[in-house]
Amino acid sequence: MKIPFGKVILTLVMVSMMVFGSIGTAQASEPLYYYEKYNLIRYDNDRSVNDGDLLKKNSSNYSIYLYRDYYFSSTEGYQGTNGERVFWADISGNYYYVTSTKVQKYSFATRHSDGDFDYYYETIRKCDIITPRKGSFVGTVTGTINQYPSDGLQGDYWYVRKGLVNNNPTLTLSNPGENDYFGKEKAINVSGSVKDVDNGDTLSVKYTINGISTHTNKTLQTITANGSSQSFSNSIPIDSSIPQGIYTLKIWVEDDKGGKSNEISRTIKIDKTSPTMKIIVGK
Repeated sequence: MKIPFGKVILTLVMVSMMVFGSIGTAQASEPLYYYEKYNLIRYDNDRSVNDGDLLKKNSSNYSIYLYRDYYFSSTEGYQGTNGERVFWADISGNYYYVTSTKVQKYSFATRHSDGDFDYYYETIRKCDIITPRKGSFVGTVTGTINQYPSDGLQGDYWYVRKGLVNNNPTLTLSNPGENDYFGKEKAINVSGSVKDVDNGDTLSVKYTINGISTHTNKTLQTITANGSSQSFSNSIPIDSSIPQGIYTLKIWVEDDKGGKSNEISRTIKIDKTSPTMKIIVGK
């Protein structure tokens, strides 16, 4: 009978692990960074052609023009000079046409006729690489530390990492309740939970009791954020600095990078009057 019972216990443990996951500490969220995003400017790294010529022959008068110092159009993807479109080519009869950030190789006919003109391509240095660089600013994006380059190309854009994104902490308040009474014998208990997904931030639980300068923007408790929800509990003593009366207590949490949570307000009543007992003596 012991063996089947042991099997049942083992099965329950395995099921609980499958449902709830392995036992361990909750992992903090990975911090986010700001990235500046830029368009690309594309240009070839070999603009001047010195070891090859393009000959343009006018078939009507047989004049020949020698073309050198080609320019590059990054928007349309061709080499040209003096308003004429040409292609860089090597002696094997290939030209290189620019698309996006790559150079693609195509075959072409050595001799091309265009109306009155025949174009003859001689040996021209091939376009071996197109080098993109940072262009105009597009906007700001966020991502983890390895999601984009720190300063470089990814896809069709250039990214520059600028700094950490600071997330505001959040606050949940359990105590005090609305219209709770406090007095000499009962301090104001403040409890609840805070959460900041930025692991390692220093969190300060703060409070203000309206109209009392010594209890304005005071730090109640300090916590180091671990990325998950964290409980806190502390108390505000009722001393001579807090007269009897009705007050608004405000609670919030701040991090050390300027982030601030929502404020939660509670109406509290301070009663320092000792109870009296009236003794009635019977006749």
